[in-house]
Amino acid sequence: MADGTAQDDWQTRLLPFQQGIFSTLVSEADCLVVLARGLGLERLLVSLLRLYCDPRVLVIVLNVDNLQRTLLMEELSLVGMLEGDSFLPPSFVNSDTSPEERRDMYLRGGVVFATSRCFVLDMLTKRAPAHLLTGIVVCNAHRVTPTCNEAFILRLFRHANREGFIKALTDNAEGFTGNSNAIDRVLKTLWLRKLFFVPRFHVDVMSSLPKLEMVEHKVALTPNMMQIQTAISTIMSTLIGELKKARPEIQDVTFERGLFASFDVLLRRQLDPVWHTLSHRVKDMVFDLRTMRDLSVSLEQTDAVSFYQYLQSLKLSQSQSPSPWMLSDASDELFLHARHRVFKKKEKANSETTVDLEMHPKWAVLRRVLLEVDEDLVKKGFLGERASILIVCSSSQTCAQLEEFLQFGADFVLKRKLKRYELFRQRANAVSSGLAAQQPRYSSSRSGPTAGVKRRESGSPITVAGAAGAVSAASSASQGGSQQKQQGGNAVPQTTSMDRRGRRKQLQQMLTDQQMGEDENLGIDDEEDVAEVEVVNADPVAAFDACFRPLGQGTITLHAHASGDGALFARVLRDVCPSVVILYDPHLACLREIEVFKSSRPGQPLRLYFLMYDASLQEQRYLSSIRYEKQAFEYLIAFKGGAAIQTDQDGRNGLRQQYEEMAFLAPGQELKESTRLAGGRAQERTVKPQVIVDLREFRSSLPMLVHERSIALEPRTLVVGDYVISPNMCVERKSLTDLVGSLASGRLYNQCVAMSRFYKTPILLLEFDEQKAFSLLGSADALSGEVEFRNTMSKLVLLVQGFPQLRLLWSRGPYATAEMFAELKKHQPEPDADHAATIGLDDEGIQRNSCIILSHFVSPAQIRSSRTPTTIRQVHKLFCDVCRASTARTSASSWRTFPTSRRWRSSALRSSRRLSAPSTGSCCTTSSTTRPEASKLFELMVFCEVL
Repeated sequence: MADGTAQDDWQTRLLPFQQGIFSTLVSEADCLVVLARGLGLERLLVSLLRLYCDPRVLVIVLNVDNLQRTLLMEELSLVGMLEGDSFLPPSFVNSDTSPEERRDMYLRGGVVFATSRCFVLDMLTKRAPAHLLTGIVVCNAHRVTPTCNEAFILRLFRHANREGFIKALTDNAEGFTGNSNAIDRVLKTLWLRKLFFVPRFHVDVMSSLPKLEMVEHKVALTPNMMQIQTAISTIMSTLIGELKKARPEIQDVTFERGLFASFDVLLRRQLDPVWHTLSHRVKDMVFDLRTMRDLSVSLEQTDAVSFYQYLQSLKLSQSQSPSPWMLSDASDELFLHARHRVFKKKEKANSETTVDLEMHPKWAVLRRVLLEVDEDLVKKGFLGERASILIVCSSSQTCAQLEEFLQFGADFVLKRKLKRYELFRQRANAVSSGLAAQQPRYSSSRSGPTAGVKRRESGSPITVAGAAGAVSAASSASQGGSQQKQQGGNAVPQTTSMDRRGRRKQLQQMLTDQQMGEDENLGIDDEEDVAEVEVVNADPVAAFDACFRPLGQGTITLHAHASGDGALFARVLRDVCPSVVILYDPHLACLREIEVFKSSRPGQPLRLYFLMYDASLQEQRYLSSIRYEKQAFEYLIAFKGGAAIQTDQDGRNGLRQQYEEMAFLAPGQELKESTRLAGGRAQERTVKPQVIVDLREFRSSLPMLVHERSIALEPRTLVVGDYVISPNMCVERKSLTDLVGSLASGRLYNQCVAMSRFYKTPILLLEFDEQKAFSLLGSADALSGEVEFRNTMSKLVLLVQGFPQLRLLWSRGPYATAEMFAELKKHQPEPDADHAATIGLDDEGIQRNSCIILSHFVSPAQIRSSRTPTTIRQVHKLFCDVCRASTARTSASSWRTFPTSRRWRSSALRSSRRLSAPSTGSCCTTSSTTRPEASKLFELMVFCEVL
């Protein structure tokens, strides 16, 4: 340990309430600390980890983000430079580190940042000495779930070491309020009993953070922006209402929740088990909700021309099959008022289009604030000769926009954006022409592919009203002529509403790529005496690679603050040491970080300017974040006041470990009496059963649950299968989404071929969520007598028919799968891990090529003569030969409905009905009368689809 003097010096840099939290972390061996956002969690982590940077201890830090880990390691390294030789710098362990290097890092001691997947493998292979660990620090504790790798690590650690500490920290109180990750479940998963929380309204925090000198500016929206915001709100409310009607089981889907980016995660988590069965209408609604939120953010942050260009790109991407929201009245209002922010209303129908650019409302307020700061700096000399001004934005795009505004002014930026829009419109017309030329020739139930969508503006010249002068589009047209010719030669793929989302990204990327390199032609004068502005990105490597803009007596620095990078913003505050901070976009964590920074420098003046739109979605989003955090802490206070926690939940006495071993005692592992041990009063235990697990399976929760069943795990890199139960039994585990993708790509067929070749009992395990309904048939599919090759159910029927020895297991989830493994291990010999790792490899240890899926029924002579067919025509010819050899009644042209035999169709229909209603834990075997040609037809079908 370091000496007490250095420790006291470091503690004095903490605020009084932070010193109290630090004392709690040091005095309490096991505890969970929950802080409010922006109260300096990173400073507490650095103070805590600095105590264990000593070779005589070994502390593992888990569940840390890459940015957070980089900043923490840099802070600890800076502390080590002041400490001297007694300080051991922290190290980092991940999958790129060799096993020998990882073992040396563990034995060297100190603080080790490790990825959870890598460290759990090291603990299972005894590479990390669990009994020698001093403790484990878990960051972002709100993300820990009962089935994650962090929970597996803590269970292994507490079973092998009852003396080490477990400390968990987080600054996200809202993460404990959900039903999926309640606070009581998190405490049990973390093996903790004590909970400490520090909200913003805590007495110690309020006394430690004095009141800031803050000037709040409520910026009014323009009338056009107000109408656009109303239209966006109407569309979002309609989409949420339609989504609730389509899926009544989803929860917490409200308009207020939809304003946050976490709404996508919440919605996708609930719809993921049944995502493959959802109609395209429901999927489009989920995507459109995200689009509406992006539009609301773009309205608040970007200029009028960029916002209108973004709307036009959305219209272009949906020109053939528009979303329902684009055909609504609110969409008409949205496009109309977005256009009025750029172009004047036409007084006559034949009059030319004139430009009336609407300046961003916050630009004028920012300019007034900077002038006020400049005058104040000149008037009051106490701020210093070169005072720093920090402008905090919510995205790097906003920083880039403000950089241009501060360098060149609003008129220059808007005219430059207008020229870019002219070039964009020319590219859009070229793309639209290409799409119209490739219009599908089949009839549709709609009146037209672009019904209800407004026509884009004609190519009339655009003039700028006012003293700014005229901007003719002739030069832009001449510059875009060659580009338009090149664009016409590019083939635009034909798409429908099924792949509209992918096509939208392709078109936007196409338009973006064509605008690259055109800034040189936009009339920027390089000899103009312009100022320079520092742009600090969220990237920790390029965070401080920027320049400064002199402004009177100050220097402006731009910083893009993203959610979750509080450590980076605290670093920016410490390095820049601003005298004036302008919160261009409101952010709760940034505001509190500024309060902490001001309290840590009591003698230095600091003024804060707070800019926020009045009566806007931005204000509602900010106020909702404050309310959600307050409700979360109130829930934690109520839980701590009335919760009944088990006395041995932390596992210090070993009672919880003993209970788990007895509750999940594997079959064949019963305790047996032995008269040789204390006359029969003591009991001996048989050898633990063993299961070989593929290393890639540790991304899931199943290995942990299998280990809870008192089954030893042996991690290996397996080529064939995911789990090896016995020398004759291999399991390939698939989720429903993975099953659909594997059947479509043909990967599952290759895996079944390999398992059938090397193991006597190959098993295909299909996991589904017991709390969610699922179906292997789509919403528009139905069971019939014909086998459709593009139907998931039909593909699974062909797979079962083609591999009679394959066993199909249906599981309600990972818990049921672990129970199945325990049953399968009964009376089975133990597998050899080294032998299982070599299965599927050739003599030189290289994985056998399984890409040629036709080789198992085509002779080597045919392969050499035909050189392995690689085109659809050759495969189709070989397919027709197999069909004619299988049945004389099947023609080569009807291969999509093969086989036409009534007997085979009846057998397939019975198999599909049996698979549509599986019983949990049952084994679905195939009939002994199946045709061997089914395997050949299935792999030919898969190969044709892949090609």
